Amino acid sequence: MRKKDDDTPILRIGKNGLTPEFVAEAKEQLKRMKVLKVKLPRGLEQEERKALAEELAERTRSILADRRGNTAILRRR
Repeated sequence: MRKKDDDTPILRIGKNGLTPEFVAEAKEQLKRMKVLKVKLPRGLEQEERKALAEELAERTRSILADRRGNTAILRRR
């Protein structure tokens, strides 16, 4: 059952992609919280979104827990 007031932080990857600033913010959020949701760009194909999510998990040293549609869920190691 899902919580109504889900307080999981959400970041959105913009048109500039995985900038160093975005990766730094994602790392900071993962330090504070155990789980982070990341909204992926909609204009990408499925394989491109998958590769982007995997790259972000690698660069933030986290685990790609799940990916559904345009949302990736990262979990702190």
